[in-house]
Amino acid sequence: MLTIAVAGNPNTGKSTIFNLLSNGHAKVGNWPGVTVDKKIGEIKHKSLNAKLVDLPGIYALDAWSEDERVARDYLLSGEADLLINVLDSTNLERNLYLTTIFQEMGIKMLVVLNMIDAAEKNKIIIDLEKFEKELGSPVIAVSALRHGSKGKIINKIMELQNTATPPQPPPSGENEEIQAEQRYKRIENIMAASVKKGISPYVQNDKIDKIVMNKYLGLPIFLLVMYLLFWLTIELGGFFIDYFDMAFGAIFVDGVRYVLECVNTPEVLILILSDGVGSGIQALSAFLPIIFSLFFFMGLLESSGYMARAAFVMDRIMRVMGLPGKAFIPMLIGFGCSVPAIMATRNLENKRDRILSVFMVPFMSCGARLPVYILFAAAFFPGNADVMVFALYMTGIVLAIITGLLLKGIVYKGSLAPFIMELPLYHRPSIKAAALNALFRLKAFIKKVGKLLIPIIAVLGVLNAAGALEVIGKAIVPVFSPMGVSSDNWESAVALFSGLFAKETIIGAFSSLASMPMQEAFNNSSAAAFAFLLFVLLYVPCVAAVSAAAREVGFALVILQALYSTVLGWCLAVLFYQLAEGHSLPSIATAAVLLPVTVFAVVLYARKSGRFG
Repeated sequence: MLTIAVAGNPNTGKSTIFNLLSNGHAKVGNWPGVTVDKKIGEIKHKSLNAKLVDLPGIYALDAWSEDERVARDYLLSGEADLLINVLDSTNLERNLYLTTIFQEMGIKMLVVLNMIDAAEKNKIIIDLEKFEKELGSPVIAVSALRHGSKGKIINKIMELQNTATPPQPPPSGENEEIQAEQRYKRIENIMAASVKKGISPYVQNDKIDKIVMNKYLGLPIFLLVMYLLFWLTIELGGFFIDYFDMAFGAIFVDGVRYVLECVNTPEVLILILSDGVGSGIQALSAFLPIIFSLFFFMGLLESSGYMARAAFVMDRIMRVMGLPGKAFIPMLIGFGCSVPAIMATRNLENKRDRILSVFMVPFMSCGARLPVYILFAAAFFPGNADVMVFALYMTGIVLAIITGLLLKGIVYKGSLAPFIMELPLYHRPSIKAAALNALFRLKAFIKKVGKLLIPIIAVLGVLNAAGALEVIGKAIVPVFSPMGVSSDNWESAVALFSGLFAKETIIGAFSSLASMPMQEAFNNSSAAAFAFLLFVLLYVPCVAAVSAAAREVGFALVILQALYSTVLGWCLAVLFYQLAEGHSLPSIATAAVLLPVTVFAVVLYARKSGRFG
């Protein structure tokens, strides 16, 4: 089987080309010894059957970063039979530097000039014949968003299968400065001979950036965009909830019960499989449209080029408060999943910044928490579900910033590293690409949930059938009673415990165990419901996130973060409920004392242990 690697600078549309060729189907793992994502897909087209490997977006092969080491080592291994080098047609001078390095390695290469439509729009004229002749490698021009681009690339690959690698320019001099100078001189000659520059594509971008990155308008626009993101997610995804609920209920609850009764299965087993596991699957399946919508709209934002601007907007805000602006990147990733967000903290140069980021990331509401929010929003805030969800997301961001500010300002002080990031051009997002990306991430979500949900709910079902679960639930529910969880609502306490394994299982556990509607379980109290959600937002993250954090910063700091976030969640949930409805002075006093004591203990430990240094 032919093996093809896809490589290029960030923001060239490299991943879009990969998804186009692989039809959005890919397996994701990690490269050996590192946490860099490894995406592998396949091209199946007539007589072409090829393995496709998506290399990390890089600017050079100096091996200064994990991404560069991964790309360099893979290309030097000789595993790839062909390299597809993706370039941005509007930014050829910068992109060609990496191309010249690939050529010096002697790799058979197809150069794909992507975004040719943007180049044409900006009156950039590329003479492909001269460009290919000057470069010395096969070249095609496409727009990944245009119909027919996939076939054009595949036809060129098939054409190149049996051709020899054309003669490549010899490696530049040994001195790095001489090497760079010779490469840039060659790029200058290629551009002069084959490219006529038109209107700079950055002129229009700068006009937009003056508004969205404005000193005063940047933050309000960011908040508005985030609100619209959640509003669209809830409105579009919420439309399909009832359909999914009925369909999966008919199959996994009623259907399973009918089949099991037909074969005279014991009632206990029917309860576990149908009312237990089946009800849990039904509850979670209803929120698949919500998860898909979130990933879809986030994908549109990312491909439009706005999310990079959002990071810069938050960079200014965080620097005012003494925080490293670059740390907001893992926080953005945390809206999808905490595990890759925690792994992304290793891109921060400063060890203390990495530790602080690991403390902050779990406060971002990951996709696994969203179904819990939606379930409660539909039950207790039917007219303001979007506002409630947005409030929870913003609460997490604010508490993350406060936590970082507290530790940064008290535990240690120092100068901040500069935040350097390339701003991509604004692009019209591709609906198809965003949908394929959302579908890919949804599949990963379902796979992860399936591995955890079914065994957890099965175990809970066995314990419930034996009567042990109610005893356990009633034993721990007093811990949560100050936040509005009554003694009869022991199912919620058990659901929170199951959330330690994965936050998605909270809904499945509650649905399979609850003996009454949710409103009755919380005594029709919206204050108790919101307090419960505050705790879900803040208490210790799932096992996978804890394991990832332990690998990055060590087990001791992870235990500290877990205790801090759980106590913070309990105190804020208790204070909210008691001030809004409960009015119990002992509970208010307990939370009001425990919160500053916990913060003081964290700061004291950090200072004494020197682990933040």
